[in-house]
Amino acid sequence: MEKNSFVEFWYDLFFKPKVFLSKNLTENSSRPVIFTIALIVYGLGFGISRANNRFSGSHFAQSFDSLSFLFDWLNFWAIALILGTIIGLITYFLGGFLYNLRVIWSKGIGDYKKSRQIFLYSGTIPSILIIAFKLASMLSGNMPKTGDLLDPIILILLVLIHNYYMVYIRYLGATTLMNTDEQRSKIWFIGLPVLFNTILYGTMIVQLVMGTD
Repeated sequence: MEKNSFVEFWYDLFFKPKVFLSKNLTENSSRPVIFTIALIVYGLGFGISRANNRFSGSHFAQSFDSLSFLFDWLNFWAIALILGTIIGLITYFLGGFLYNLRVIWSKGIGDYKKSRQIFLYSGTIPSILIIAFKLASMLSGNMPKTGDLLDPIILILLVLIHNYYMVYIRYLGATTLMNTDEQRSKIWFIGLPVLFNTILYGTMIVQLVMGTD
């Protein structure tokens, strides 16, 4: 099968997930450049998310001096990229392992390599949103630590929506590529992840709102 272009790769991932899975997760599909970019994007989004949590936490005032190096955009992007990519790489292997376990628990055909790929590529969806949001903040003249209260809340809601879509793609990957049982897949790949994300991001919003009281 002929490989699709770089643009088609990302377009299919976002808008044609079934086509994306059939084109890019076959035995002969090897995309080292795109894989590296995806890993960096995933890790960068992860790193930015962690930094945002530090800025919005109630302990921020107490740790002002220790975080002051992050107030410069160059330092912010450098730290988010380095630490995020390291943690992202670890999460790639661990997440792929857990994804493969869920495939097996859903009576599917385990494939650790394919599980890691599905986990990584689907995970870039919320990461791209996080990166785009931070770039927009930088271009608007804000510093990394500044921003209106609504900004992190809106971002959390948007990331939550993108996480739901990520969950859907991972479900498709399990059912179409791993031949999992549909009913069990709805539990392991939809029900539990949706519940987890809803509780996690709902708690973050509540903490942000309560922190302003």
